[in-house]
Amino acid sequence: MQPAWKNIEEVQRFMGTLLTLMNNISQELREAPQTFSPVFMGNHDAPNVSEWCFGYTCVVGLDEEAWEALPDDLQAQLDLIDTYGFMVEVTPNTVSRNTLRERANQVVDAAIQLHAYWFKQRPPNHQPVVTQKLVGRNDPCPCGSGKKYKKCCLH
Repeated sequence: MQPAWKNIEEVQRFMGTLLTLMNNISQELREAPQTFSPVFMGNHDAPNVSEWCFGYTCVVGLDEEAWEALPDDLQAQLDLIDTYGFMVEVTPNTVSRNTLRERANQVVDAAIQLHAYWFKQRPPNHQPVVTQKLVGRNDPCPCGSGKKYKKCCLH
């Protein structure tokens, strides 16, 4: 379903926020991957990774040919994300919380390794997409909601 944008400013604000988030995540994965915590890690008791993994595999589908050339060890990481992306939603009642946390940690590790691989594939003069001043987690959200970025569009 396509969003119903009110005007071009709304589209530009959304794209600016999206690109800022993408750049922040990419920078964190390059400079401090040990601190990377995707949105699904918000619930430490029972993190839900399946939707995140499903979204990741959808993006992979945009350029399947490039992804097919992954080295075998990274293909295994992508297969893990793919598998978790198509799992039926589970609850702590059907799968232990430890198992859910282990799966989440495996997905985080896989995402870090895959990002590192793709980052090395970029041309040496590649510059990240630059929008406007980067929004800090505690700054007001640029969408205009009045909430902090970390409580609004970051999640």
